[in-house]
Amino acid sequence: MEIEELLRDALDLKRIDGEPSHGLEERVMRALPDRRGRRRSAYAAAFLAVAAAIALVAALVPWFAGRPSAIVGGPSASSSNTAPITPEPSATAIPLAHAQKWGLSFDYPAAWQVNDAPALPAISSPSPPPGMRLESLYLGQVLGYVGTQTPQTACTPAVTKPLTSGGWSISDGVCASIWSLHPSDVSIRVQVGPVTGANLVAGQRIPSTGETKVGGLPALFERTEGASVPNYGPDMTSPGFVTAPSIESAIGADAILTWYLPGNAAQPINPNDVGPSYRITAALRGPDTAALEAQVQAVMASMQYDPAVISLPADPVELAALEKTALAAGVAERPAQDAANTCFPHTAGSVTSTIIVTPMDATLGKPLPVVCTAAIEPNAMQGWTITLTVSWSASADRQAGTWTEVRYTTSDGRTWGTVGTWPLVSFPYEVGSGKPG
Repeated sequence: MEIEELLRDALDLKRIDGEPSHGLEERVMRALPDRRGRRRSAYAAAFLAVAAAIALVAALVPWFAGRPSAIVGGPSASSSNTAPITPEPSATAIPLAHAQKWGLSFDYPAAWQVNDAPALPAISSPSPPPGMRLESLYLGQVLGYVGTQTPQTACTPAVTKPLTSGGWSISDGVCASIWSLHPSDVSIRVQVGPVTGANLVAGQRIPSTGETKVGGLPALFERTEGASVPNYGPDMTSPGFVTAPSIESAIGADAILTWYLPGNAAQPINPNDVGPSYRITAALRGPDTAALEAQVQAVMASMQYDPAVISLPADPVELAALEKTALAAGVAERPAQDAANTCFPHTAGSVTSTIIVTPMDATLGKPLPVVCTAAIEPNAMQGWTITLTVSWSASADRQAGTWTEVRYTTSDGRTWGTVGTWPLVSFPYEVGSGKPG
């Protein structure tokens, strides 16, 4: 054994040819000073143990002395008959910063920039039409940018003017970005988007997108190759979206990532309005496009609404109690100036009534017997879908029919979106409808 050989060298005890290893103990005992006999064997055993320990340390110290700690991760020393130990590669952590901007909060690489977009240009008339905000006159308003560089923002000015006959003539402005990416650049644009929570709850999707989640709410995602930035608009013939020609090119980009977020209905940014829906576009340029895409995906994975979305309670008893409160609040938000609105029950179910004004405030030529129904269910926006229905039976002077309104509310019943019957339904006896029956 190697340790035995070290011990022999230390004691100058050479192996005799044919001598078994256990002969070493006897020779060591003979080499010790002659003391009391009954202690010789104990001394010999102790001496052998200490000597063996010294020899073991002498053999291991040079190996440990040449091998850095595993925490450092350096290469290990090796002898002529031992293969070098190669440390496993480990990803270097990227320093992160945190931002709370535009109704969102998120983490991003600290080396990147976060910048607000410039203010919207003034409109041509002295002021927007009464009741309209400047932001509502611009399509695709840009809120800001995150990334290695910040594109310029360009908006065509909105044009509004009052008409002599009453009302206003309005031409919306359109905002876009002037992109110019260099190698290893990434630029994330945050702007007001076209997709609302009502679209997503109703199952209305943008072509070519897939479903995902951001900040605890449903969202849509699309990845395209090249520099052309996708463009979609509302379908004017039916609820939904259609593909429109691209109006932007992210010059130099190898890939475009786009998310459509419905916005956080629980916290309006503007009075009497819900927070904006978002369109988040990331333009990436290689050579290492995969690494940049991973960083962008990490930013989106960290993203939360500000304030964060509060989920509906998981406890069935709490959920049922909140459902009753939300339904009563959602129904009560409808104007109560006519029987069509007051006929809806504030608890789930149906009631019979007679109306002379429709829920859309159209006057009827004579009373109409109806059944008014209210139903409620939780939805993916962590709120409620309230369905209000007015139905009537056929008679000699009218056809049977149904009018429906779907209201999307927050968890406490504040309405943030409404979808009516499509196509529009006329009630019997509507004055001026030309359809008395």
